[in-house]
Order: sequence, then structure tokens, then C-alpha cells
Amino acid sequence: MQTIVGGTFPSASLGWNIAKENFLDDSNVSNLKLRASYGVVGNDNIGDYLYSATLTGNFEYPLGDGNGAGVTANGGANPDLKWEETTMFNVGLDFGLNNGQFTASLEYYRNQSDDLLLSLPAPLSNGINAGNITANVGSVETSGVELALGFNDYEGGDFTWSANLNLGTSGNEVLSLGSLDAFEGAAMKDGKGNISRTTVGESLFHFYGLVSDGIYQTPEEVAAVFTSNPGQTTVQPGDVRYKDLNGDGDITSEDRDILANPYPDFTYGLNLSTNYKNFDLNLYITGIEGVDIYNTNKYDLEAGANRLFNGSKVLLDSWTPTNPSTTQPRVPGAPQNHSVSDRYIEDGSFTRLKNISLGYTFTDGVFENYFSKLRLYVSAQNLITLTDYSGLDPEIGQGNQEFGIDRGLYPQPKSVILGLQVSF
Repeated sequence: MQTIVGGTFPSASLGWNIAKENFLDDSNVSNLKLRASYGVVGNDNIGDYLYSATLTGNFEYPLGDGNGAGVTANGGANPDLKWEETTMFNVGLDFGLNNGQFTASLEYYRNQSDDLLLSLPAPLSNGINAGNITANVGSVETSGVELALGFNDYEGGDFTWSANLNLGTSGNEVLSLGSLDAFEGAAMKDGKGNISRTTVGESLFHFYGLVSDGIYQTPEEVAAVFTSNPGQTTVQPGDVRYKDLNGDGDITSEDRDILANPYPDFTYGLNLSTNYKNFDLNLYITGIEGVDIYNTNKYDLEAGANRLFNGSKVLLDSWTPTNPSTTQPRVPGAPQNHSVSDRYIEDGSFTRLKNISLGYTFTDGVFENYFSKLRLYVSAQNLITLTDYSGLDPEIGQGNQEFGIDRGLYPQPKSVILGLQVSF
């Protein structure tokens, strides 16, 4: 078994409740707390045996006049592996009026994760088979602001209500990748390129690919782009035009660029509750703004060059000489039409009524003789979603190196529940 050497992870926090000071005795300020904290945490969940070199077979050695099958090291060992560490700092201000009737909280945080484990290519000069060496070389900084506002009306007689709003921003920047300039991840299902890329100075797992520039309409437009390859015939009018970013007169992988960031500008949530006599109503609304999604479903359904069945209806508007579409290329078209590009990136912003519930509590009549509480309610989840995203669900799950990539997973269902709560 791998042995992880323990580490030292200090932490400290400091707070000052200014509302307790004498100069605020006659005010209606019930809470005014300035706070800050600093700490280091470690992660030892880094997998087993990463410190050791693995072996690979099917390796041939010169033996006499021929070759003999053998085994060699695959990559290299690294006995110096240690815990990943995250240094966290935050400073905040909590505010309250009228014994908590109005509350507010503002917090800034900055976390830096160091010694992140990355697989580095093993140099061939090691004399072993090409492979990878795992090392603590990655570093990422994450920072953001969180705001919470609340109002609670507890003295409204038969009618009371409360509202709580939260807003949050979060961004990250890669500080170090060791000896790597960048690494790519999250490949297309058919192996035709990687969707995401990570490099120093940018966010983790940003989308990286070709930049589209409409549809070729004439042979002259094609020739104007492929100046170094005028004899090519694969790309024709009706195919996707991509920008020649490096100006070499051809469209290759060297023309790829950062396309979008899979992290939202901000997230928000609103919780509303009200009670009128025996009735109660609660609504929870959540949303994300300024997030980009790479919609692989569009690739699957619109890549007419790869599949001519179960296609999207947009294929009916594909380019033809008599239908010079400016958005949908010809079918089947050139293979490059469905390269990883900004054509499959959409705005995934949404506002969703996550939960709504309405209830009535019986307090009169015969029920009081048998129950201490009897409440009838109806609730619904994901009832309304406002979004311009064309996929099944803008609230997509996130996996390893899969941030912001929609693989067509089953969407969150709408549901309605009728229930009865009974207490004796």
C-alpha cells in the first residue's frame, strides 16, 4: 500500500462583533460582525501506487539476430509524492437590524491549491518506454464574492413572510503546470479532437477549438482562405468557413483558440416564504448567468457527414445551391465542418423554479382530538425553467474535466407531489 506522509495544516480565525460595543448600544443594529479566517487543508485521496513505476509488456528487445518479447518500465517512479494542499483565506462582514429582521452578509474568498497532481510525460532520455510520471506540480487560484440578503417579517399578524437572496461569483486561474505548457482533455466521443484545454494564465478546462466565420458561398471565398493549398477540393461552397488565425493560408489545428469559459459569471438563489393563517407557501428559485455550454448533442444530431439517421430537423435547412444557408452547412459536406469549434457552444444561462409548495394545516374541529398536527400540501420540482439553451437541460452535471460539456444525460424531471404530514 502507498504511504502518505502526514502534513501540518494550520488555521486561524478572528472576529469582532462591533454591535456589542458601547457606541452602538442605542442603535437598532443587532449584529455587525467583521470576520476573517486563514487555513490550510490537505487532500490525501490521490490514488494508490502513483509513486511507483508500472510495467508494460509487448516490448521487444534485440536478441541475437532477432527480437525478443519483454517487459519494461512504463513512465517513471516518484517517491516524493505528497498531499495536495489548499490555502484558504476569506474576509467577511455580517450585518443585522431589528433583532434579525433584516440581515446581510458580504464575503470575499481566495483559495490557492498547490502541489496538485499532474501526469507529466517521461523524457525518453530516461531509457524507459515513453509514459508518464505523476508529480505535485499544479497550482490553481480560485476567488470570488458571496452576498446574502434576508428579510423576515415575524410580526405581521395573520400574514407573515420572509425573503432570502444570495449571489455568488467564482473564477479561477491556473498558476502552474510544472513543465507542461498545456494539456487537453474531454475528447469528443468519436475521437475527433479534444474539447477542453488547460494552460497557465487561463481558467481550468476552457473550450478550445476553431473559430467559425459563416458558410462558404462561392469557390472564390474558398480560394481566398486556402491560399497555400489552392488545389484542395475537400472544402467547397456550403462548408463551414473557419478563421485562419495564424495566417498560413490553410485551416489546421494550429488555428485553434480559446473559445469560451465553462464557469458562470455569477449564480443566484431566491427563497420566498409566506404564511397566512393556516396556509403556507414556499418558493425556491435558482439560476446561473453568463455560463457557456459545449452542446455535444448538436454534434450528434447535426453532423450529417457522420450519421444520416435520427438527425435534427435543422438538417432540412442545410446549404444547397438553391438554399444558400448561412448557418447550416451542406450534407454530407467536408469532414472539417464538424470539428471542435464555437459552432457547438451556447449560452447556458437559466432561471429555474426549483421548488414550490403550498400547504394547509388543520387546527380546528375533530382533528385536534386525534392529531397534534395535520398538514395537507402539494409541491412541485423544476416546474418552470427560463433559458435560451437548446439542449435537454442547462443545469448539467460536472465530471472530471467535463465542466460545461453536455453529453446528453437525462434531464432533471418535473415532478408534482401531493402529501399529508401527521403528528400525534
